[in-house]
Amino acid sequence: MKRFLHLQWALLFSVILSCNDGGQTSSYSELLSQAPYASLTDSIKENRSNADLYFRRGKLLRENTLTEPALEDFKKAWSLKNDERYAAYISNMLLENKPDSAVIFINDALKKIPNSIFLSLDLAKAYNAIGKKDESLAVCNSIIQKEPGQIDALLLKSDLLQEKNDSAGSLSALERAYSLAPFDAELTHSLAFKYAQNKNAKALAICDSLLKKDTGGVQAEPYYFKGVYYYNTNEK
Repeated sequence: MKRFLHLQWALLFSVILSCNDGGQTSSYSELLSQAPYASLTDSIKENRSNADLYFRRGKLLRENTLTEPALEDFKKAWSLKNDERYAAYISNMLLENKPDSAVIFINDALKKIPNSIFLSLDLAKAYNAIGKKDESLAVCNSIIQKEPGQIDALLLKSDLLQEKNDSAGSLSALERAYSLAPFDAELTHSLAFKYAQNKNAKALAICDSLLKKDTGGVQAEPYYFKGVYYYNTNEK
């Protein structure tokens, strides 16, 4: 009887090991044993405490749009080592489809890496995605206080303030971002459009500058922004 029980436990133990072979659940075992993941899976079997191996396999899985097993690998890497790169991949993936889960994960990760601007920015985006605008704005302000030149935080702050009908504050944040990257085409267009919406003649100066540089005559946006300005000011 004892021998039979020992046999049962041995079988159960072998099943558990096979289910976790290569550091993933059994549903992905077959996938991970095939190319191009097999070599990394074999390396993981030999060294299960190597966080970078899970991270590398996770990146490969993500490149092939296999998001669920990729996320598992990134989480495993993070559990082994609190590296900002691992947390960044997790937060970015959660932000895409599960912003509520992203908020939980990032808040926990920031306890371990409190000075991560990247994670803080993702937290602001996650709060915004789930409708917590005030929390998102507070995070943006915290980022800007630490890093005054953080353009992404300034742009998100501008959008959030516009949603709160604070046009002046929104414009101020956008102007500050523009001063840091005046050659960014998308940012320049955003500022010109906001000036036009606010009946600010600076829109015309930016548009004229854009048109002067457009030697090929391919830019339609400056003409549109001018049109918005003239429409809003009833000028011809």
